[in-house]
Amino acid sequence: MKKSRLLDVFRQLDRRDIRLFSKFVRSPYFNQQETLVQLWDYLVGHSDTGKDQLEKAVAFKKLFPGKPYNDPVMRLMMSDLYQLIGQYIACQQLLTDPLKMSCLQAAGWQERQNAVQFERSLLFAEKTAESATPESADLHWDTFKIGLEKYMFTARSAPAGNFDFSALVHHIDAAYLAARLRLACLAFTHKTVYGLESQFYFLDELLGYAKQSDLLRSPLVGVYYHCYLSLRDSEQAEHFQAFKTILIGQGKSFSAPELRDLYLFAINYCIRKVNENQLDFFFQVMDLYKEGLQTGSLLENGQLSRFTYHNIVAAALQTGEYAWAEQFIQAYKALLAKAYRESSYSFNLARLAYRQKQYDVALPLLQKANYRDLLLNLAAKTLLLKIYYELSEHDLLHAHLTAMKTFIRRKRVIGYHHDNYLKIVRFTAKLLTINRFDRTERAALRQEIEQDLTLTEREWLLEQL
Repeated sequence: MKKSRLLDVFRQLDRRDIRLFSKFVRSPYFNQQETLVQLWDYLVGHSDTGKDQLEKAVAFKKLFPGKPYNDPVMRLMMSDLYQLIGQYIACQQLLTDPLKMSCLQAAGWQERQNAVQFERSLLFAEKTAESATPESADLHWDTFKIGLEKYMFTARSAPAGNFDFSALVHHIDAAYLAARLRLACLAFTHKTVYGLESQFYFLDELLGYAKQSDLLRSPLVGVYYHCYLSLRDSEQAEHFQAFKTILIGQGKSFSAPELRDLYLFAINYCIRKVNENQLDFFFQVMDLYKEGLQTGSLLENGQLSRFTYHNIVAAALQTGEYAWAEQFIQAYKALLAKAYRESSYSFNLARLAYRQKQYDVALPLLQKANYRDLLLNLAAKTLLLKIYYELSEHDLLHAHLTAMKTFIRRKRVIGYHHDNYLKIVRFTAKLLTINRFDRTERAALRQEIEQDLTLTEREWLLEQL
C-alpha cells in the first residue's frame, strides 16, 4: 500500500478534506460499500503510525479478522476508495463555483421541462455572471451557455424571431480568443526554453480579428493579445508597454493562476531584454517583482518558488537596491519550501554580502551551507571562486578550481550548464596564469571571452582582465 495511488492522494488531503470526506464516504448516495468506510477509517487512524501498519496484508487483517489475505479484493477496495476521493474532489470544485452550479441546474430543469425552476435557475445564473470577478475565459464561456440555454428554452415555448445573438457571439469569441492567445503565449515560452515548436493555424487571422473588433477593450483579451505580440515581436516596445499597463492597472480582472502566469510572461520578457544587454530592463523587472509581491501574484499555494526568490535578489542587486534586497531576503524566507529554505537564504545573504564587498560575511555562509540543489551548489561555488580571486587567495583558488572541475564532471551537469561552468573554471585559471604585461596575450584572452555570448560570468571575467 505504501506506493499506491490511494496513499499518494490521501497524503495530499488536508485536515478539512479529511473531515469532509469522512462524511462523504458515509453518504449512501455516493457510497454503499461499508468496507470502503472501514478502509478509510483505518487509513485515518494509522496515518501517523509505523509504515508496517500501512501494508496491505496488515490492513486486510484488521478489516477482516480471521479471514486469509485476498490480494484481488484488497486491490479492488483500494481502487474504489481512490475513485471515491476523486469524486469528492470534483464535487468540492463544483460547490465552490456557484455560476457553473446554477448553469447545470438550469440545464437539468430544462431537460425535465420544469419551466418555473428553469427560469429561477437561469435568473440566478445571469445575476451571478454579471457580478462575477475576475474576468476569465471560463466566465465568458459560462455566460455564453446561459444565453444559449435561454434561447433554446424560448424557441421551444414561443417564436424567438427577435432574439439577439450578438451577445452570445461576443462571449464565445472572447472565451475562444482569450484561451487561444493564452495558449499561444505558453507555447512560445515553451519553444524558447525547449526548442519545440507547436503548429498554430489561423493565429494571424485571429490577431487581425481581435484588432479590428471591440474585443481588445476586454482586459482579458487585450492582455493576452499584447502579451503574445510582445513575446513574438520583442523589438516593438509598444506591445510590452500596453501589456504591462493592463497587467498592473487591471490585475484584479484576472484569476490568481492567470495573473501569476502573466507576471512570469512579463518578467521573462524583461530578462530576455537584459540578456540582449538592454540593462535598463532590470528596473522594469524590479517594478514587476515588487507589484507581483505586493499583490501576492508570484505566490503559488502560499509559497514563493526558490527560483523566483533567487531572481528577485539578483535583480535588486543589479539595480543597487541593497537595503531592499536584505529586507526581501529576510521577509520572504519563511515562504520558501522547507527543503530549500536555509540553502536559498544563506546563498542570497552571501550574494548580498559579496556585492557590498563584505567577504568576511559571505565566506562562512558559502562554506558551511549544504546546497543540495545542484545548480545552486554550482552558483555558490562560482561565488566562492570570485571571492578567492578578488582576495588574491591564489592557493585556495587553485584548489577550488580543481575541485569544482571534478565536481562538474562527476555530477554530469546537463547540457548548457556543464559547458558554462567548465568555461568559467577554464577562463579563471587563465586569469591566474596569463602574463599581464603581454598586451597581445591579454588582447587574445579578452577577445575569446567577449565572443562567448553564452558565458554567464562574462562581465566579471572581463572586469578582472
